[in-house]
Amino acid sequence: MSDTVSDPVPDSLPPLLFTQYAVRVRHDRGTTTFLTAAQNGTAAVELILNVELAPARAVQWVAAQPTCEYCDQPATRRVRETGESICRACARGQTDGPLREYVTSLATTQWPRLTKVTHLCDDQCADVTHPRHGREVITWER
Repeated sequence: MSDTVSDPVPDSLPPLLFTQYAVRVRHDRGTTTFLTAAQNGTAAVELILNVELAPARAVQWVAAQPTCEYCDQPATRRVRETGESICRACARGQTDGPLREYVTSLATTQWPRLTKVTHLCDDQCADVTHPRHGREVITWER
């Protein structure tokens, strides 16, 4: 009988947090908006560009789905009077009348846009194993 030592498994692992992103990509026949879930905007863009085999310059804009103003759920509605982003459950809880009179659908074009940040990945870059080390790197940030 051999004694094997295994790495201890933590009691609770940190949750993987994904946000839904809308990525607008320009191509030969016009533009298309792709919806994807990722940990950040840069990962969402890389996923879409790899699947579509498109260059980075094809991305027109990136938007992140907002969270509800009253809870931590993804917002799917917008309050007509105030313009707040709100989830369906909170919208139902705040109105006694028909839901249609109180809120409207939250379209991807109304999601907050991310900012395109470009920097040169040079010798000052902490990650020398970066696949684009020495070249221009584009990130998308809130």
